[in-house]
Amino acid sequence: KLKRTRAISSSTRSDASAASATASAGPFAATATPASKGLHTHAHHHHDGCACGACASEKLKRTRAFSSSASSASVSSLPVEVHNAGGKHRVVVTKNLPGDRWLQLLTAADCRVEVCTHPDTILSNAQVKALIGTQCDGAIGQLTEDWGDELFAALKDAGGRAFSNYAVGYNNVSVPAATSRGLPVGNTPGVLTETTAELAAALTLSAARRVVEADAFMRSFQYKGWLPTLFVGQLLQRKTVGIVGAGRIGQAYAKMMVEGHKMD
Repeated sequence: KLKRTRAISSSTRSDASAASATASAGPFAATATPASKGLHTHAHHHHDGCACGACASEKLKRTRAFSSSASSASVSSLPVEVHNAGGKHRVVVTKNLPGDRWLQLLTAADCRVEVCTHPDTILSNAQVKALIGTQCDGAIGQLTEDWGDELFAALKDAGGRAFSNYAVGYNNVSVPAATSRGLPVGNTPGVLTETTAELAAALTLSAARRVVEADAFMRSFQYKGWLPTLFVGQLLQRKTVGIVGAGRIGQAYAKMMVEGHKMD
């Protein structure tokens, strides 16, 4: 960055030249604006967490590419979607997961990834054991599954070396059962803080403004016209919000309500 700054400061390129440099910036989208001395350049690096249109389009292309390269198979009568069929390490995933970053990482590590596509919303222990089979290096499970002695014994017997819970919480996982078999357990701490806080904010707004009631009223064809007092609800601005349990999520929620609605 220091080299780039010095180069930009000493440069007398015209705006046209800067525009040309922007067009050839590759994975960096650079925007240049005139400054008192030289040009100030802001480089935006595209990445998986980026919300810009270019990144969203690229992620969609990758997801489609992964889907098109997958093959269908069956494991003990359970339908699965197979990615990187020639991979050295077999990893089973009990449900399809959003995005494709996790698939990129696993396939780059020479893993054969088998994603269960059974229509049951929640798999039984018997189904998960059947999915694990007799040879399995790792498993990714869901918070709706009971990962205790039974499943960890099956994973260990199949040669399993790790388990990851697709959730922040792990109350569905018996850590002692995994530890006693030498199986490390992973989870996803921190990734849902803002997401959950936003849902809490949405519920707060819905309750204050009687959104659900008004929706049911409209859908039942009771609306005959506007009335001054019809589902007015309560104003949140400048009110006081109380939070029971001000952990990471509670603090994120408080920030949204204080900054967005000027609440105390």
